[in-house]
Amino acid sequence: SPAPHLPLPEVASLEALLTSSTHDERLEIRGIRKRRADVVATGAVILTSLAETLGLDAFTVCDWGLREGLLLDAIERGFR
Repeated sequence: SPAPHLPLPEVASLEALLTSSTHDERLEIRGIRKRRADVVATGAVILTSLAETLGLDAFTVCDWGLREGLLLDAIERGFR
């Protein structure tokens, strides 16, 4: 089945939540690891800016890393 997508408006909402929260508040959000709590807000800003700059309307969600995601995308596209 295809990987789930995160629409840009949801990414922007997450960015607003993360950038307005404190480190301790981010630690209380399910799924945010202690070692990522310091950088997750900056990452959300980068993702939103990247999507806007490139004209993207969504991101594909993947539990794996970037390399694995690129590989899966290439496989899905038939290595075109």
